[in-house]
Amino acid sequence: MVFESAARHLSFTRAADELNVTQGAISRQIRHLEDYLGRKLFIRDKRSLSLTSTGMEYYDSIQQSLLLVAGATGNILQWQGDQQVTVVTTHAMASFWLLPRFNAFQELHPDIDVRILAVDS
Repeated sequence: MVFESAARHLSFTRAADELNVTQGAISRQIRHLEDYLGRKLFIRDKRSLSLTSTGMEYYDSIQQSLLLVAGATGNILQWQGDQQVTVVTTHAMASFWLLPRFNAFQELHPDIDVRILAVDS
């Protein structure tokens, strides 16, 4: 989750805000992950953060896996309401546009069961 959030935002600070932890905690977790993998995932400049090619590949895999976990969890949960919406979109649209807005939508409409299906075909 830490890597996915930092990669999606390209910001340790925004990832920290999203996950309700400190920026330092995000930085430490990313450093530990990079040490574990033996590869750099981010290019850190003074005022910017970008993904290395390894980081981009890893993000694509992680993002798809998290969407699968979310979908599997949604399939197990039994919705008690009568409003359900299924959104079918590409992985990129889900990752970069839909998911960052999803929590705000759920807070405004807790009675709507939203299922997200991301496919690139």
